[in-house]
Amino acid sequence: MNRWMTLAAAVFVISFPSIALAHPGHGPADHGISEHTMGGFTHGLTHPLTGVDHLLTLIAVALIAVRIGGRAMWAVPAAFLAMGAIGASAASLGWNVPMAEAMIIGSVLVGGLTLASRRTAPTFLLSVICGFGLFHGYAHVIEMAGTDTVASYSIGLMATSLGMIVIAMVAARSAQRLGSTETFTKACRIVGGSLTVAAIAMMLVHVG
Repeated sequence: MNRWMTLAAAVFVISFPSIALAHPGHGPADHGISEHTMGGFTHGLTHPLTGVDHLLTLIAVALIAVRIGGRAMWAVPAAFLAMGAIGASAASLGWNVPMAEAMIIGSVLVGGLTLASRRTAPTFLLSVICGFGLFHGYAHVIEMAGTDTVASYSIGLMATSLGMIVIAMVAARSAQRLGSTETFTKACRIVGGSLTVAAIAMMLVHVG
């Protein structure tokens, strides 16, 4: 079982650089989605699935929560989503949150480095990771600001984000129970390394 977990993590590492190079933007034109062709709630449900950087951050949040365990199992995801709701509210009100795209890529990098470390993340670093949720929520909702579907869109957005975190946490918990704690930690470190590589690749694409 340990060998299979290590192999799966290695495949994860190999696949990420190519995924990162396909990093999409966050505007409706980038996704080929129009508010007139897709309802607000449905658009919100599908939108988080179209941004690789968002998905990678959700995976990082879930794995970090499972790796720490205890109250962090619910506190870390809850704090991240709460900050996302604040960012979404800021976007719906038309407020400007600077450097949102750069901070989103930064969240992948910090999440990757945290998972790749040998030690559990300190409280201040967890606060930083959760704080990144503000920029994710803002970037998701800013394109819908001023429309009459922004509320239903935001609900769909939060529902999918929560669902993705829960799925990742359930998968991580299953892997943790099937293997040893040491093997699970090693797998998290490998995944963290791949997230770090992906974040660097995104930075290069973003700068270019």
